[in-house]
Amino acid sequence: MNLGVKCAQTKEQLEKAISIAEKYRLQAIEIQEVFNIMESVPTEKRAELVIEYLKNSNIVYIAYHYPVRSRWDSVAEAKNYDLAWGSDKIIELSKETIKEAVFVVHRLELDTIVPVNFHLFRFVEKDKVSREEKEKGLEIGEDSLIQLKNYANELCDEYGLVKSGRPLIQITRENNPPDHGFADGLLDYHPLEIIRTKEYGIKNCIDFAHFQQYINYLRYGKGELSGVDLDKEYYPADIDWEFAIETLKDNIILVHVNDAQGYRKEGEGLEVGMGEINYEKVLSLLQKLKNDEIIYTIEIKDGHINWQKVERSIQKLRYYLNRMHSP
Repeated sequence: MNLGVKCAQTKEQLEKAISIAEKYRLQAIEIQEVFNIMESVPTEKRAELVIEYLKNSNIVYIAYHYPVRSRWDSVAEAKNYDLAWGSDKIIELSKETIKEAVFVVHRLELDTIVPVNFHLFRFVEKDKVSREEKEKGLEIGEDSLIQLKNYANELCDEYGLVKSGRPLIQITRENNPPDHGFADGLLDYHPLEIIRTKEYGIKNCIDFAHFQQYINYLRYGKGELSGVDLDKEYYPADIDWEFAIETLKDNIILVHVNDAQGYRKEGEGLEVGMGEINYEKVLSLLQKLKNDEIIYTIEIKDGHINWQKVERSIQKLRYYLNRMHSP
């Protein structure tokens, strides 16, 4: 298993993440871009910082995550950063994330697939949830992802980052959590939705907590999260982990490892073993895919503040894996 940790694109967090990777002999890291850093530090400089920390490490698998915030001050503000609204600003920021990944891979001479991960949300005020808004969001967001995929392919050709006919930079699309707090997101909860762009070469990231909370809401919630309620008009509601992994089995390249309770935001991104996920069952399903390229990132809420949560999750995950493989 290519297990790694996640950190923001800062000196302090890269330093801590690498130290934990060395302590637990991990070979992967996922780098979360940050809006204010991207807007103030040139791409080449951000890449140099990552290269400086990775060049003498044992990291051979990396992933990037375009910037997101857990909360916005308004829907109007969120629209400027949401790929499913397609603003010029978020397209350019997304391209900068891809470009940074290219610089890092090229300088470090990596030959492993590097996921660059995106969300499609289509944030709207709760009273504007509608089929029309969802359809617009899917059209705009998926066109944006395809545009970014083409851009990544062009850069890979330019920098010689193509292995056995495959570009090393891989655009991925992640499933969303059901509860966004201030507003409703309309897109990308259901496995059948996030796989829609498979034919364009876009892969998938599956976040454990996000999917567990989604199926929890489908089972126990109604009328509280209108964006998720809308999904019931599109997709079968009777889904589980077997359905998700069977649907995505040929397309998963990145996994966010965490736990969840309920379907509200406070129960998202818990430490491994502190929620409702049946880890032995889910890990068994994923291991049947026999895909050695998948990166498993420990992604815990506030893990970048309290790294002990990350360390405990690494230990608990390995406990589950060892128990699964014990005679």
